[in-house]
Amino acid sequence: MTAEDDDSAGAAPAAPDRAALEARVLAEQEAVQHLALRAGLDDLLSLPLTIVQLKCLLVVLADGGSTGRALGARLGVSPPTVSGVVDRLVDAGYLQRSTDPGDRRVVRLEPTPRTLEWADGIARSFQARGAEVTSQLSDSELRHLAIGTAAVRRVLEQQISPPEHPGGTP
Repeated sequence: MTAEDDDSAGAAPAAPDRAALEARVLAEQEAVQHLALRAGLDDLLSLPLTIVQLKCLLVVLADGGSTGRALGARLGVSPPTVSGVVDRLVDAGYLQRSTDPGDRRVVRLEPTPRTLEWADGIARSFQARGAEVTSQLSDSELRHLAIGTAAVRRVLEQQISPPEHPGGTP
């Protein structure tokens, strides 16, 4: 590994080099995201849901639960639209309603075990694909990937706040 390859000392590359590196990273990320989407598309399409239903389900999964009001605000849809979509997802066994213990007027939406199993299956599929890919990297490539991935995670954790939960409960 050359000094040029190892920027772990904390010194940022010169501006023109940095701009070129950032452009290269963004292009590589876009290509990887496109390939990952193609690889995982069948999993996302395996549920017989409309796009709006899938969006609702993904938001509830990503946020660890939600409320109808928060879901509508997040998706930019009206309360009657959310209510109808949620009713269909509850009837189909993808979401369940519960009363918020902090405020009994608030109805929480939670993924059902069936939905969690589906999401876990997608995660396992991505993990298996990732293991398959990383097993084909050289030790040096793997070391650089680990350093870069940790840095990206650190920045994302600083930028992304946890979801807000009405009533003060997670």
